[in-house]
Amino acid sequence: LADVPIRLMSFVNRHASMVVLDEEGVLGHYDLTKSVESGTPAEGRDVLTINVNVDRIWGITGGQYFALRLPEEQSCTILLVDVHAQEVAQEITGLPPNAWVDPETGSVLEPTRSSAILERSMSGAERRVIRALPEGEWIVFGPRGILEASTGAAGAI
Repeated sequence: LADVPIRLMSFVNRHASMVVLDEEGVLGHYDLTKSVESGTPAEGRDVLTINVNVDRIWGITGGQYFALRLPEEQSCTILLVDVHAQEVAQEITGLPPNAWVDPETGSVLEPTRSSAILERSMSGAERRVIRALPEGEWIVFGPRGILEASTGAAGAI
């Protein structure tokens, strides 16, 4: 990649690669496999040029996708970038400014009222709500009702 300072970077879980965003807005991908095996410096490749402010990036397990958070005034947008196709695969808009991406699954998570977290799929569809209850209990709701709950959740509701 160009000799430009790196602004953000993220490694990928259980995969020998990382993503970087440089000061000029170039999103780059490094496959670290050969570097790890032979000890030679890794070579990166440009994936996309992002001409907007990005405040977080995540490498998602498997190495096919990376996620970028674009802060806005009262919200944020999450972009999912397909590294191999070198394009934005999904754009999820209107999220709270503190939404984040689970690097393990690629799920988009956002805090909600009542000590809960709303989980969205990589396409932005609401998947489930995870809520903390008193006494360390918890409950998980889906579109059709309760999916899972801790042993004492009924007593804590």
